[in-house]
Amino acid sequence: MSLSKRKPAYLLHRPTGQARVRIAGKDTYLGKFGTPESREKYEELVTAWLSDQDPRHVALTVDDRGL
Repeated sequence: MSLSKRKPAYLLHRPTGQARVRIAGKDTYLGKFGTPESREKYEELVTAWLSDQDPRHVALTVDDRGL
């Protein structure tokens, strides 16, 4: 593992208008791009990842994923 991690980008998935972040090769959809809720979820996931927690353990509900 590298000594420092680079913060992954907050991205737009154009076909759906969803915000997404790619961590460890997996995309996680965060809700409608640009909303405060999607930014908050992004920060939670990135913070967990940067602190070496498994980002899959950050609590997201089905509604949070826009499903």
